[in-house]
Amino acid sequence: MANVTIDDQKLVVKLTSSEKIESLRFHDLEFNLENVTDAYTTPRPFDELSGLRVGTGIPHVICVGTWYSGKDSIFAAIHRDSDALVVSFKGEKVTKIVVTIDGAIDLVRAIRQRL
Repeated sequence: MANVTIDDQKLVVKLTSSEKIESLRFHDLEFNLENVTDAYTTPRPFDELSGLRVGTGIPHVICVGTWYSGKDSIFAAIHRDSDALVVSFKGEKVTKIVVTIDGAIDLVRAIRQRL
């Protein structure tokens, strides 16, 4: 499962080795906190995905990769249909991330405090 942290003014998504392979993305993701436009949790993370997928996916089981739809791109690391962190961005290559993590609600609070 990916690890999402706040490091200085960055939101960092550290992927496991298998997630890097599954997503065809061989590096971790970093986003400037100043580019966050929204942060929330959802109990239905698979509903956040739309568009063409590059990566691995079995609906409602696992989805790891990037979904492209027009100008939007969504990076997902979803491992079960449970609470997930959702963060939207402006001025970043990825416009939204959807990641199942433990403590998603606490991380949303921390992100919102820094906005």
